Amino acid sequence: MQLTRYESGRRAEWAVKKMLHLAGAKHVLRSAGSKGQADLVALFDNATWAVQVKTYKPTAKEVEAVRLASEDTEARWALVMCGGGAVESVCYRKGKQYPARLFPLGRNNPQEESK
Repeated sequence: MQLTRYESGRRAEWAVKKMLHLAGAKHVLRSAGSKGQADLVALFDNATWAVQVKTYKPTAKEVEAVRLASEDTEARWALVMCGGGAVESVCYRKGKQYPARLFPLGRNNPQEESK
């Protein structure tokens, strides 16, 4: 049986939520059925991350929406592509893309990010 788009998206969000907890997030909130920019909000000791999870390569319009959302908040934003066993992320802060370390896969840890 093939998964619906909602089911595959939900699974990807839960996988990313687990990764954020492993990276040291104290709390990760999931917005079920989210139509907004953030599917997950992760609270770390030194930062808040708003995360949009995709199971496919996002369109330019979706990437721009996340970048624009990052302009209006102190939170760090990540657009995470999670599918086929691979996880990639693009991170933004104050509208600018930057090389963030989001996941604890031997090289990424948001706790290393300074304000």
